[in-house]
Formats: sequence, structure tokens, C-alpha cells
Amino acid sequence: NNKNTLELASKFRVYGTEIVMALTGATTGKFGVVPYKSDAYVNQRVGLFFDKLDIGNGFLYGLLKQKSIIKNIIEMAQGSAQSNLSPRDVNNLKIIYCDKYKDIYKILNY
Repeated sequence: NNKNTLELASKFRVYGTEIVMALTGATTGKFGVVPYKSDAYVNQRVGLFFDKLDIGNGFLYGLLKQKSIIKNIIEMAQGSAQSNLSPRDVNNLKIIYCDKYKDIYKILNY
């Protein structure tokens, strides 16, 4: 049924400025940002990050690009033939947020 397919696909729709991460293959753990004002879809092997604290995707992207975060992500990747990250592992990734830096978050927000 086309309606069911469209409803399922809508869960994977991105509109721009979302932070995405490869979960499988040679690019496992690599981050990117969906271009502003895009209308696209991600597949099931792409992690999608959400800014639950409203600190801004610009600052969140900067946090995710820290060497310590990238090291943790790479260590989580499993598989001998092809590295693979579990969405559950990525969802459990903890990123420290400090309220006293709100002004910096606002400047780096896009």
C-alpha cells in the first residue's frame, strides 16, 4: 500500500541542518550536516542526531567532532569484515552540556 510506504518513509525525512552519521562501512562514525533547506531521506544505516536541549546544531556538531567523542564512537564499532555501529550504542552516547556556556552555544548555533 502506497500510503503505508509514505508514512513509513516520513520517519526518515530530513529538511536541512540535521546532523547525520554513518553507521556502517568504511565511513563508520563520520559526521555530516544535511545542507540547509534540503528535502531528502536517510536510510536505516545513517544515525540522525537531535538537539534535545536546544543548544543548537552548530554547537552539537562541534561537540561530536571532539577527538574523545570520535574515539568512543570508533571503539563502539563492531565487526571484522565491515565495521558497524548499533543505533542503541549511539543513542547511549553521553555528551556533556554545561549551562554556563549558553552564550557560546548561541554564537555557534546555525
